[in-house]
Amino acid sequence: MELQSEERQAFQRREWTVQRFGILVLVAFIVAGFLGLLGAGPLATTTSSSSQGMVTVEHDWIVRANAETTMHVRIAPEAVENDTVTLEFTGPWVSGVDLESISPDPVEQHAIPDGTALTFMVEPSSDIDVSLTLIPQELFQREAQVTVAEETVLFNQFALP
Repeated sequence: MELQSEERQAFQRREWTVQRFGILVLVAFIVAGFLGLLGAGPLATTTSSSSQGMVTVEHDWIVRANAETTMHVRIAPEAVENDTVTLEFTGPWVSGVDLESISPDPVEQHAIPDGTALTFMVEPSSDIDVSLTLIPQELFQREAQVTVAEETVLFNQFALP
């Protein structure tokens, strides 16, 4: 009789330990969700700039595969040559996303080794804002580079299922 009571108490302690661990995991998921670590939220968006500050990329670093997301690229007027500016995207990220729309419309878009190049007609007097709407097609982390007038910004994006 005493042996059964000790076995029950040991079983009960293990059950409480597993229960506490489960509660901690659930709380961690809820906190991560509120912070944006599982999608939209305050920590989900990041901004990266080139060393001279000529190019700035604002994007969601955690996105959902097959869900629309936006990216904003701000280009300083010093990057403009002959009223045009060329934006080059290279790296594994390029092959993992579908480009749905670009604003303003580029005057030229062509493939380059390991990426794509977009050329815009602009007025060189102010910053140029380019907005891209994308749909990530591949899961997990993808790296990319955005190059404008020999200045490069590196960024990563992580796609969740």
